[in-house]
Amino acid sequence: MVRCRRARDGSTLAVWSLSGLIVIRFPLDWAGRRGDGSWVDWRHEWFSEGARALRATLRARDREQLLPSSEDYYLCPCCLKRLCLVEAIESGALTREHAPPQALGGRDMALTCKWCNNEAGARYDAEAKKQEDLRLFLAGESADPMRVAYTVGGVTNRGNMHISGNGVLLLGVPKVNNPTDVERFAQVMDSVVDSGEARFRLDWRPTIRISPNHARVSWLRTGYLVAFAALGWSYILRSTFDPLRAQFEDPLNITVPPLSLYEPTADPLRREVIIIEEPSEQRSVVIRIGRQLIFLPPIDGQRSLVELADALGSHHTSRRVQYSFSGKRLPWPHRPQYLLDPV
Repeated sequence: MVRCRRARDGSTLAVWSLSGLIVIRFPLDWAGRRGDGSWVDWRHEWFSEGARALRATLRARDREQLLPSSEDYYLCPCCLKRLCLVEAIESGALTREHAPPQALGGRDMALTCKWCNNEAGARYDAEAKKQEDLRLFLAGESADPMRVAYTVGGVTNRGNMHISGNGVLLLGVPKVNNPTDVERFAQVMDSVVDSGEARFRLDWRPTIRISPNHARVSWLRTGYLVAFAALGWSYILRSTFDPLRAQFEDPLNITVPPLSLYEPTADPLRREVIIIEEPSEQRSVVIRIGRQLIFLPPIDGQRSLVELADALGSHHTSRRVQYSFSGKRLPWPHRPQYLLDPV
């Protein structure tokens, strides 16, 4: 029997076992109290629960022989390629995954392999973060400045733009501007002031580069992870998701159809898992994360991602699309639940 207890320094867990005292350090956001007050590293519980659910699901499909032995194995849900023993937690090969990404306020949702976790952050999640930062800035909901290029009288400088209330503050950044352009801009602004004109034209554009397609894949990946945590292996171990998993590993060629929508007026704190039942042609699993709606294939049926996108009309990105659905809500997964798995 092993019991855990947090040490007084707040960063160490002391682990007692029959063989003596072992001290292990790991981030306490992965530690929590059981009902009896003892501390536990949730990663190991999530591994055990996921391994049991995986074996039960494969057994129900007469595919348990795919597991090498009777030991507990956990399969990375994102790639379905890396089969891990529990030692993968300590070695770092199996990692905690946030959904949405941690930079967007996400919380621990599942375990994934290190490769999928790291590559997603570099390839997709960074684009989603930049896109969200820009949206919040344009809506006046961000106190952070945005690097922009601004032009007056045909002269362009670069700097930081701040939006506060009904005002806009532009601060030039000398290090990123040609000194000649800085002087010319000052002359233009002097002439504007000297003219006494109350109005003048200022054009500006964000200098940040964003790939909307990569940001879209990031949100699809988030929806996929939440659906896995809520519904389990029985839902994601379908060929329907093969194109999506392939997309996670191929950032150079975005082929997955548009299956996410942005609602700028929605509550940013809203979290929902919704099973859409009507209209029947738009049956799907919807993951709502704040202002993002991610549509995934229905629980029953083998509708492809392309067929779902066509049914939703989300290919027609040039026009505003409105939807009316009916269905049922499922509990938001604060940890893996495996609702559809035979456990």
